Amino acid sequence: ILTITVNEVNVPPVLDPIGPHSINTGQQLAFTATAADPDRPLQNLTFTLDPGAPNGAAISAAGAFRWTPPVGHVPATNHITVRVTANGTPSQSDAETFIVVVTETPRILSVIAEAGGNMRITWASVPGKTYQLRYTTALESGSWMEVGGTVTATQTTTFVVDQTGGHGQRFYRVQQVD
Repeated sequence: ILTITVNEVNVPPVLDPIGPHSINTGQQLAFTATAADPDRPLQNLTFTLDPGAPNGAAISAAGAFRWTPPVGHVPATNHITVRVTANGTPSQSDAETFIVVVTETPRILSVIAEAGGNMRITWASVPGKTYQLRYTTALESGSWMEVGGTVTATQTTTFVVDQTGGHGQRFYRVQQVD
């Protein structure tokens, strides 16, 4: 009589790539980490953050990651490690360290009247990031119009000339679009 015994080989789960992120201070970064485990029967997967994650960063056991860098936390490059662990015997895990670059929220530095009633609006920017300048004539309207197209910053300050022709009061805001 020949007896064959097959023992299961417990392999670690595989965390799907997360990749780098870039956000502004005060902006929330949110995503759901995912992983696969080829073991049968299926094992429970639990997500955690390794030590060294920035204050306030959290991940649920199901992989929902959330972090809002506080105002003043700029510029900063944060290395965050997400770990997924399977509940097999022995317990196995996989981890990925990803980078989150936190930059200053764009803010208008100056609005200067130029010849012909045009306005030169300058703001703090991050080279390589793209911005959109908008205006409204009444803050309570909630309606903002674009001033030209998007602008990709090449320096730490960027400006656009709004060709108003001297027509009325305008309020401006700038938003990073990437």
